[in-house]
Amino acid sequence: MILVPWRVLVVEDPLVRRLIDGILTRGGFEVIQAEPQHALQLLAEQKVEFALVVTNAPQLFLTRPCNFALLYVAASPDPEWPRKCPRCRALRKPFHPKALLDLALELVMAQGDEASSA
Repeated sequence: MILVPWRVLVVEDPLVRRLIDGILTRGGFEVIQAEPQHALQLLAEQKVEFALVVTNAPQLFLTRPCNFALLYVAASPDPEWPRKCPRCRALRKPFHPKALLDLALELVMAQGDEASSA
């Protein structure tokens, strides 16, 4: 169980958003679900800080500087996307809940390590 709740923004189609929300919430994350335009607005306003964005559309988020990790979830993830962002990983659908949770933890923990060493 995670002691400090990391905030995660999930930008996916509604069914997948609910599935990911349930898995990550049970894992101790604080999850906010959003449609793409609302997600971009939340990030632009910078009123809420996110440790991780989970999406099937990474191109929406990699066009601007970001202070969050990105988990790209797709049936056939483009292998080039994780190479474009050092804090981006890909997860192939369908996935096991433990695989999602493990990757989410890996990404937010790595981000925490980067922040503490800076």
